[in-house]
Amino acid sequence: MKTFKVKFLEYDTTEPQELIIKTKDINYTLKQIHRNRHIESISYKEIIPPTYEGDTTGTNGNLGV
Repeated sequence: MKTFKVKFLEYDTTEPQELIIKTKDINYTLKQIHRNRHIESISYKEIIPPTYEGDTTGTNGNLGV
């Protein structure tokens, strides 16, 4: 399962909306968003979690642990 940030603008609004979505099939999910709303524009980007392999500081490096 992958995580995506989806940003879309509906016809009757001035500000875009952002969603964080976990899905196996982003194309199907985008079709469902289009189906239920009046979308003017839509974009998405995969969110890749950071890896700490080979990093000696790790997630608590700033704490000195």
